[in-house]
Amino acid sequence: MSRDSFRLVIILSAFIWGAGLFQGGATAQGNKVEHVMKAYYVPHIAADGAVWDTYLLTDNLTNMPGSFTLTVYDAQGAALGSYDRDVAAFGSDVVDFHLDAPPGAVCASIETDSHGMNFRVAYHSGEGGVTE
Repeated sequence: MSRDSFRLVIILSAFIWGAGLFQGGATAQGNKVEHVMKAYYVPHIAADGAVWDTYLLTDNLTNMPGSFTLTVYDAQGAALGSYDRDVAAFGSDVVDFHLDAPPGAVCASIETDSHGMNFRVAYHSGEGGVTE
């Protein structure tokens, strides 16, 4: 596969998978609001620092604090670690997988029951490219 084809695959993967990483939800149950646990996936982490780096960008779109749990996995599917992250009301959070994930991390999952959390995956090329 040529380098340009590989870049196209990465860009398309980021677009397809990133499009599904939007916000958590809530359902009405009588007079109360029940928060539903939502799970999202980061299917590819480029964290070797050689050419591409991967970032998880989180925005809390509500006036209430939010949180999520990020779990990273190796190529065999074994969890390498889980990290609880807090995001202030109307705040944001950035995870730099090159700096924040253990070596060998190739994918991740995100779980949240916070309503209004918006997740995006961004890839940055050391050669001068960015994609979300």
